[in-house]
Amino acid sequence: MNDIMQKDPTTELNTIISYWFGPTNQDKPFDMQSIEMQRWYGKSPEIDQDIKRRFEGLYVQLHSNEVASVFERRPILDQLAIIITLDQFPRNMYRESAKMYQADAKALELCDILVNNSEFEQLDLFKQMFGTLPMMHAEDKAMQRETVRHFTRFVDHTNSTASPNLDFFENALGFALQHQKIVDRFGRYPHRNEILGRTTTTEELEFLQQPDSSF
Repeated sequence: MNDIMQKDPTTELNTIISYWFGPTNQDKPFDMQSIEMQRWYGKSPEIDQDIKRRFEGLYVQLHSNEVASVFERRPILDQLAIIITLDQFPRNMYRESAKMYQADAKALELCDILVNNSEFEQLDLFKQMFGTLPMMHAEDKAMQRETVRHFTRFVDHTNSTASPNLDFFENALGFALQHQKIVDRFGRYPHRNEILGRTTTTEELEFLQQPDSSF
């Protein structure tokens, strides 16, 4: 991390925030046809390659260096951009390979710092959501409970403020509950077994034949 901090990464981190979130705002209806929706939830080789071209260099530096001590001194949007780089971008850049998950532990460590930042809950809910996703991605029951707690808070907030994005965050909460159910049952995500070279149990194999068993 020292190398990257010797040349201030603020511009690149700001670029990540604008690239990932664009004009999204919790108080305006989210455009389900937007490029942001495609980047967040789509499976596009073109988008994967674009992210790799733009951000792989930064990802490699962040993944290869100790970051926590510097991370907590960065502005909160920089913290969020670093987490997106470590947690989201590998899932695009290295799709269907074990490298998708190689920075998950580091992203989760930094996520703990982010969500305990006094400014975290002042962020737009879309930004908060992506700040908490390392917990959803963790094969850990306690982290799944924390994810559901945050996503429930998002729904409560959108409901109490009559936000036009209530349906979006209700769907997101349903997705979080689905993740929690899987990790509570198996202690891990069975759909990762093949990529990570893990042995799949008979119960997991039966589960993987069912709809919504993988993401």
